[in-house]
Amino acid sequence: MLSKHLYFLEPIILTCGNEEKNKIILERLKKYNIRGTLFDNTGFSATVGHRRIIEKLRNEKKDYGFILEDDAFFLDDFKSLYPIVIDELNKLNWDIFYWGGNILNSVQKISEHIVLPNLVYCNHAYFIHNKVYDKVIDLLNQENAIADVLFTNSNINLYMSNPMLITQVGLNNDYNIHNIMMKSYFDHIFNNNIAISKIKTGRYRVLRSFPLKKLIK
Repeated sequence: MLSKHLYFLEPIILTCGNEEKNKIILERLKKYNIRGTLFDNTGFSATVGHRRIIEKLRNEKKDYGFILEDDAFFLDDFKSLYPIVIDELNKLNWDIFYWGGNILNSVQKISEHIVLPNLVYCNHAYFIHNKVYDKVIDLLNQENAIADVLFTNSNINLYMSNPMLITQVGLNNDYNIHNIMMKSYFDHIFNNNIAISKIKTGRYRVLRSFPLKKLIK
């Protein structure tokens, strides 16, 4: 059973040795009284880094893990919605739970704050249950493995928060417009049948929207 208290969260943060990014992500966590542990992945790909962290969780016999990438950014509603989302998640048979992501296909509404995505990319913020450690490690050991592609195509019970509560940003310190845009992410999807897609432009990520009539099942 997941705790609804932020104090008990102990995320492992996948880093590439960038001291500025390390400082920023730790400051973001401190805002919520969350204690994070940096995991240096310098010299390895992101997919290998995720596998190494999950191996660490398995070796330490953790019931579940909270994995963040070093560009993860918590949106304004995270603190207030976290216990509500956790209460809903505890009622599900989940394997992986995304706190945000790039939806590329349809989603099915499961509860007030949880959806089942058909296809979602981005591994910047997720919970992983110990019952799938071995399976996910095997998947990530495959040649040319890409973590987010495998997670959504491998019969894994993967759910996602609604609204998105953790996204990705660059090193820019002015998050206001980004925060406003991301808060409306699922409002667009559920109210207007609009799919939101992220495109990378240099250090930053921006949003573009395009109509997709059959987005909601």
